[in-house]
Amino acid sequence: MNRLILAFLAAFGLIGAACAEDAGASALDNRSSEWKKNLGLAVNDETKAAGAIQSLPDADRAAFAADVLDVLQAKRLHMADAAAWEKNFSATAAALVAGSGGAKKAVLPAMAAEIVNDSAATESRELGNGELLQLGVLAKGVEQRLGGEDRVAFANALLLAVDKQRTTDGGVHKLACSVTALSLFAGAGDAKKGVIAEVFAVVRLGDLGAVSKTFSDAFNQRKNNLGNDDYLQVAMQILQAVAARTAGLPDATARFAYAVAMFAGAAGNPAQFEKDLTGKLAELLSKVGATTESFAVALAAAKGDMAANAALVQSLYPALFQKAVWGVIILPPGTMLAGEEGPPFVHENRPPSGYQNSGI
Repeated sequence: MNRLILAFLAAFGLIGAACAEDAGASALDNRSSEWKKNLGLAVNDETKAAGAIQSLPDADRAAFAADVLDVLQAKRLHMADAAAWEKNFSATAAALVAGSGGAKKAVLPAMAAEIVNDSAATESRELGNGELLQLGVLAKGVEQRLGGEDRVAFANALLLAVDKQRTTDGGVHKLACSVTALSLFAGAGDAKKGVIAEVFAVVRLGDLGAVSKTFSDAFNQRKNNLGNDDYLQVAMQILQAVAARTAGLPDATARFAYAVAMFAGAAGNPAQFEKDLTGKLAELLSKVGATTESFAVALAAAKGDMAANAALVQSLYPALFQKAVWGVIILPPGTMLAGEEGPPFVHENRPPSGYQNSGI
């Protein structure tokens, strides 16, 4: 077993066996004394994490951030209070981003990969149904603690990391993308439009049916008590962001169609809403390179894919909503669309729409 990890665990009052499977243990042996000193500061005190990473050269900061999260993962195995560990992990990760300076573009992907690995089953390093709750908690926890300008970049990095993560079951991969996407949205504060646009630009087309269905269930118009005009206004603002982000991508039309289908599926009167919405989309269709005809084909395909993934998405709810990971509720436009004060689009710390009476 790695001597350095044992030393850290002794300092934390933890049991050394926790790191027997630590993939980064051998690398820690070769770190400098300055590195080890700053690692000890960061993992022991989340308020010192930003200063610890700042003291290292830019070239070392991504690996340092990964080491910190790796050691914190060992700490989880010996903390009785899971919520306290989640808070400590999320706060430390956000502090590392804040202190990463010019190395931020390298630090964010390194941290995202570590977060996904830390959520995977230790015996297989795969994501499974049992690990999705942890992934959602960490995604939201880190996202809501980041500075607003970093939230979209973190969303991008985490979505890409989930996409690369090994899963034996393709359905679990779709669910992992869905959990990550909605959890990031729930924690995004004033960056919600940017984060949801990133979701529709980054997630693979093969996974967007499940992701769109997950968002559609959370955005249910009737259970959020939104009138038709207000709901249409919400949809247009998000769709404008999605069109701007996906413009120029080779599959922009298909991606934009999933976003439209997401709102159509959540509308109180889907047929009428779709008619009202598509009448306003001419400029956005031009932006994503779609004709009326090509968009109609893409929209029908997106709706069919969402319907095919409905049963899979429903399997998420019992475990995730017991902990209210997402807290996504659409609010009336007067309180959510401006974005200058408070989180736009959703009210935090409540279960997703339609599940308020599900014993959560």
